[in-house]
Amino acid sequence: MRPGRIPLSSGTVAVLFAAALALTPSVAYASEAGTVYTWGAVDSQTSPLRFPQRVEPLTEVTEIDAGNSSAYALEKNGTVWAWGQNEDGELGNGTVVSSASAVHVNMPAGVKIVSIGESQDSGLAVDSTGHGWAWGLRGASCNPGANAYTATPQEVQGLGSIVSVQGGEHHSLWLTSSGTIYACGTNAQGQLGVPNLSSTSTPVRVPGLGHVVEISAGERTSCARTSNGEIYVWGADNHGQVGNGQFREEVTSPYHVPLPGPASEISCGGNLPTNGHTLAVVGGTLYGWGADAFGQVGDGAEEDKSLPVDTGMNFETVVASGVSSFGIEDGVLFSWGNHASGILGTGSARDALEPEEVESGVTQVSSTAHIAAYLYR
Repeated sequence: MRPGRIPLSSGTVAVLFAAALALTPSVAYASEAGTVYTWGAVDSQTSPLRFPQRVEPLTEVTEIDAGNSSAYALEKNGTVWAWGQNEDGELGNGTVVSSASAVHVNMPAGVKIVSIGESQDSGLAVDSTGHGWAWGLRGASCNPGANAYTATPQEVQGLGSIVSVQGGEHHSLWLTSSGTIYACGTNAQGQLGVPNLSSTSTPVRVPGLGHVVEISAGERTSCARTSNGEIYVWGADNHGQVGNGQFREEVTSPYHVPLPGPASEISCGGNLPTNGHTLAVVGGTLYGWGADAFGQVGDGAEEDKSLPVDTGMNFETVVASGVSSFGIEDGVLFSWGNHASGILGTGSARDALEPEEVESGVTQVSSTAHIAAYLYR
């Protein structure tokens, strides 16, 4: 399973969380019927919602993805909707007017989207022919141009056979059907995985990686899982989130993280310089490393880790969400770490060093670059 980009049928459940760049995170979820609910920082004009509110007029949603200030939903007919802040055109509807209700992303006629993603203040998508699309702030869009943003989707040149996309602060990762990764955007801390390369608006292949089946992106850190369960991480490492036993400003090439067995899940997230951590599931056991000031790694010790640690917890799927984390076991969603304006979803304003139950009936988990969204039965 790739994080947050698997098309979901009615009744399927997904959770999408990530590093919250916004001071007040937002959350969204969709019901079995495909309707979507949201809470948190829905837009810049209203106070954060602490209780779910339905996002109109969405129905038959198969995938959702929340960003740092906006969120996206994919319906089964291939149309994309967006809501939230829109100062940089991230809603993709040709305007810069924010909206608490969902608006259509103006994809060109005949383009059917099969997977969505996001980066800071921008939306990302993959169409049924394997081509990539991007809109909003240009930092991660792979689209050169004089303007700071584009308010309507633009096709990403130089990409083909794409099946999944993930974005960080100002970089994006594009996974191909053959298991290779292309990246573009900012590379100040090695997040593109290409040594000696400055920022680029042209997609470049991440060297040394193949057979990749899952990608994840933190703000300035990138992660990949191969078909045999190997985990690779690169980019910012100031909190140890690369897992190489060091605390460094940058790691420019994919690092093979030592784990006791093949991993079935990977998620990296965080908001530098205040946090950034990585989670992986090995044989059902959660391993974590990186920033842990709020207990988000999950081992109960609030100190940064530069090597993977066995948390003693068992989850089927997990997601790193900046100062908090989430896991699913037997259909039950748990959260722990910093509450960050209610982001834990428990209704509590206190931090949680141990997992607390959020919701039952949850079946899938995924990660994105910013804030959170989930669907439930």
